Amino acid sequence: MLVSGIVWACAGGWEEDYSVFSPEYFVDSGYSPFFYDSYNAYYADSYEERETKTDNNARYNHQLIKEWNGYLEGKMPEDALDFLLTRASRNAVDSVGKKLNGKLQALPAGYPDFNQVKADKKKLQAFINYLLIAKDCESFAVREVWCDWQDKPVIQVDAALEQVLANALQQSKDDFIRQRLLFQLIRFYYFQEKAGGSQTATAKNSTTNSKLMNLYRQYEKSFPHNLIYYRTLGYVAGYYYAHGNYALSNYLYSLGYSYSTEMRIPSKWSFHPQEEADWKQTLQLATTPEEKITLWHMLGMENDPGRGILEIIALDPQSEKADLLLSRLINSREASSDTSVADLAIIDGVARAGKTAKPYFWNLGAGYLHFLHKDYAKARAFYAEANKQLPAGNKYIAAQYKLLTILLLIDQYPKLDANAETTLVEPLNWLADLRDQKDTVNKLRFANALTHVSEALSVKYTKQKDKVKAVCFSNNSGFYAAPVNVTALLQLLNKTDKSAFENAMLRYYPLKADDLYYHQATVATFREQLDQAIELMKKAGDKGGFTLPGNPFNGRINDCHDCDHEALQKTKYTSLSFLETMKKMKEDIAAGKDVYSNALLLGNAYYNITHYGNARAFSESPIISAGCCTEYIDSSYRFMLTSCASAEKYYQLASQNATNNEQRAKCAFLSAKCERNRFYNWMYTQPESAKGTYDHPTLPPAGKYFALLNSTYSNTAYYKEALKECGYFQDYVYSTK
Repeated sequence: MLVSGIVWACAGGWEEDYSVFSPEYFVDSGYSPFFYDSYNAYYADSYEERETKTDNNARYNHQLIKEWNGYLEGKMPEDALDFLLTRASRNAVDSVGKKLNGKLQALPAGYPDFNQVKADKKKLQAFINYLLIAKDCESFAVREVWCDWQDKPVIQVDAALEQVLANALQQSKDDFIRQRLLFQLIRFYYFQEKAGGSQTATAKNSTTNSKLMNLYRQYEKSFPHNLIYYRTLGYVAGYYYAHGNYALSNYLYSLGYSYSTEMRIPSKWSFHPQEEADWKQTLQLATTPEEKITLWHMLGMENDPGRGILEIIALDPQSEKADLLLSRLINSREASSDTSVADLAIIDGVARAGKTAKPYFWNLGAGYLHFLHKDYAKARAFYAEANKQLPAGNKYIAAQYKLLTILLLIDQYPKLDANAETTLVEPLNWLADLRDQKDTVNKLRFANALTHVSEALSVKYTKQKDKVKAVCFSNNSGFYAAPVNVTALLQLLNKTDKSAFENAMLRYYPLKADDLYYHQATVATFREQLDQAIELMKKAGDKGGFTLPGNPFNGRINDCHDCDHEALQKTKYTSLSFLETMKKMKEDIAAGKDVYSNALLLGNAYYNITHYGNARAFSESPIISAGCCTEYIDSSYRFMLTSCASAEKYYQLASQNATNNEQRAKCAFLSAKCERNRFYNWMYTQPESAKGTYDHPTLPPAGKYFALLNSTYSNTAYYKEALKECGYFQDYVYSTK
């Protein structure tokens, strides 16, 4: 409701709407805060820009400095003027005043140099006197941002300021100063009434006993209609709004909106038509067609752009205010499920009439709206008309046209044959150049178009059962679960005589041949095909040199990845050296060499590359992501990454070749971990009701290995260590007693 001093609720994050249509190319930049943005009150390119646009305490600083610089005839350095107006406290202003009057020898460190001030002494004193009063008013009128989880600041208005302001206004003979004192006193009355809660107590539309309104009427025609006039008028509008006179309030806000770009945000923020009857009264207050256009323009931003456009075009088809509403209508429809066609008919009519200042904009807009409704024939017709009207030499609008026609081209294809692929080479390369910044078109919203094109082509190739081309445009991990798919894709990647389309297509594929070889190597490892895994890992290039974070041959009672990763490692294993070491152990087992130790270490290795082990990083790649929990692992690889069958097999082989009960006890416990993980894997496939609660989860049965360890090896040191370290084993043992 206020024209300045608005408090903004805090918001986090940086969300963006889906959009491929850039209003920046078609709408005057002065309206940019009102470009459509469903996540934020005002549109901006960055968080910092939004902070600047929405900083109500600093909104008028530039203009204030300019006005006072003119008043002082440019005889106070701008940094000194900036300091006094925007940063100095009341005490600081008082000190500067004393320094300028010769009553203070020096100012504190950090103050600007006021020795260069050459302004007229009378004007300088009037400025300082006014500023001292204005700083007192900041206590209630200038407030810091507060967040919705904080207590709302209480407005404290010092009643004594009323007489100070009134006396100063009455005594001043300087119209420049007097107009600003009037603003301060009007604002004082507004906040005083707001703080006292008397707004709701006064009868609706009553202004009879209002100090604010009586003062405003007294001086209404005394001063020029400049920025400070419209800021003052904003508080008058706020007064009317608080007292239920919405028609007049909204009309006055529209006058402020029209005056300057600085006034647009606060005026639009405060503009709130209530009922149709009030709105009609507001329209009747307009004295010129342009005032009516502004009102329809503001209403269109509020809730009905189609209606606003229709009314504005009837008044002036070349009005730039209709351009903003068209951009908002388009951008709001892009990310919306709205399929109504009423607004389309309005835009079609305006575009076909061809009377606007930017007919190409309206034809592009109409075409794109039809594209969103999948009416491709009409979209094509409007685009064709726009193409005849595009302004020569404007690369931005040409790029927007090209972007929209590419989307239409892609979606129109019923089938992607050789001719279609030839046609697509240039558009695909152009979009990829934009993505890779080999070409730049400032403000072009190509990112979502790039996504749309990729996904649309992938869907079409999937329907044509061309899995390789489909995955090139939209990568998905399930594709790689079939070895034949990976082989076919590798053949394409390694092809030396790729076609122009294949080269363009592969710019959309995020992986390299090395990634695929690494994936094949890990899959072969899980299948215990170590010779093949090593051969493939060598083809993976630098990826085979990835250093595993922990020793993959370690086995511990409790799984603790961080512990293993932080532990001192005499030997650091890469993915390739890990496989080569596993192969040597397997060969030694086949030769009957130290079977127990080699089998135990191989069991640890196969355990550690699963989701449960310390070397899960070996298994993760751009294709496979293990995630934090079993249920988040891609279903194509969940069994492979969670199965401990190979580990259990080698633990049992080690047990069969153990020479003492300590060794057998260790094998039994490590096998029990595999057995329990098998239960956890199964449990993740069950309904939530079967899993128990957080405090009382469903636990796996003890299993045969806990029973074996407890019944046969309870006299071993390893048994005692397991009993001490593993709570689950403790529970089992104590339950048997």
